[in-house]
Amino acid sequence: MRQQCACRMNRTRPVVVSALLLLTFSALACTVSAEEQRYSLGTIQEDTDLVVTAGEFVVTRIGFYNIDGTVPAVVALSASDVPQGWEVTLSRDVPSDVDAAVDASAQLSLEVEPGETSPERTSCEHSLQQSRYLLDRGYVCADIVYVSVAVPEDAPSAEGQSVRVDVVVTWPSVSAQLRQEREFTFAVAVLPPARVEMPWWSVVLPVVLILVILYFTRRWLVKSGYL
Repeated sequence: MRQQCACRMNRTRPVVVSALLLLTFSALACTVSAEEQRYSLGTIQEDTDLVVTAGEFVVTRIGFYNIDGTVPAVVALSASDVPQGWEVTLSRDVPSDVDAAVDASAQLSLEVEPGETSPERTSCEHSLQQSRYLLDRGYVCADIVYVSVAVPEDAPSAEGQSVRVDVVVTWPSVSAQLRQEREFTFAVAVLPPARVEMPWWSVVLPVVLILVILYFTRRWLVKSGYL
């Protein structure tokens, strides 16, 4: 993991909640103070393991929040370590299908404004945010980024594949610009394409039609005197 300072990841249930820090860190959020300003960014990784069928795509989410800082953080994301033939894209909206997932960009940037926690789940002001629970902190409105992983139909079935999303965080308002780096790694298991099972009637109906044709053909031949 590439960082300019130490960083710790806390795992809670299936959701991984971590925070980027510069000089000091706490359990869930990292804050740096300078000239009475606080520079902070927390992250949420909902999945670390993904399962996708060859020829299809899978979507997961990562989130960003800024509850301990007073300065907006600029977050730049990019997909990396993508297996050949795969497509890993980033978007603020949920892809509706494979084409939408592939057409999205492999890079994305957003600005995370300072926010607050709440003891109860509340509706977020911005449509691109979703309420998430932080252990011992409460609910927070996190900026959500959708990560889509599309696998070609001829991809071999296997486990042990992985993709990575690199994140660079800056606070442009600082004279000596602060910068931090983080990685989100996803282990991906590929399943074989689903077999298309034909309905029973698609086999029975042609046989019935043939028998009906033979029956009426024989009757016609009998009536015509050919038999």
